[in-house]
Amino acid sequence: MSTQELTRSAVNFKVARSNLLLVVVLTVVNIFLLAFGTEFNLLFSATIPQLITAFGVGIADEIGSGAIAVIAVVIALAATSVYLICWALSKRTRIFILVALVIFSIETIVFLIVTLGGLIVGLFSFWTVIELAFHGWILYYLVIGTIAWSKLSKVTAEQIDAAQTQLQNMEASSALDDISDGEGE
Repeated sequence: MSTQELTRSAVNFKVARSNLLLVVVLTVVNIFLLAFGTEFNLLFSATIPQLITAFGVGIADEIGSGAIAVIAVVIALAATSVYLICWALSKRTRIFILVALVIFSIETIVFLIVTLGGLIVGLFSFWTVIELAFHGWILYYLVIGTIAWSKLSKVTAEQIDAAQTQLQNMEASSALDDISDGEGE
């Protein structure tokens, strides 16, 4: 694998992990927004934890038991923590990016089922299209990250060292070019 391919794979893997962390952060924010009964909701988060929270809060409101809402929030946070665990573990054990892809694929299927149900009863909106695009975006980057993981798993330590040396030499050469351009000033 060339230095350029190795670098591209490493960057793709890092971007996939960053997008996974974005899902976690925005989902946690949405869980608390739902739990506190705000009408505001951030886009770009996982659907299943939000459904769990909304269901629990709805039941809690019906029967007047805040404990059910708390239990729903805890379950939703636990469901979201699976993505956080995949993100954390994928730094050292890269296969967890594939685990995150599988779980988010299931998440997307649930989102599509809920969306189709909403279409049937006339609850479709522009924001649904945006949310669908977000799910597609995350799936795309998780696929790219999984492909990068596959490529990086075949790279030896010597290849990584050689690529790092070559990149350092290119950076040093570029820095020297910058210095030599300013000599006459």
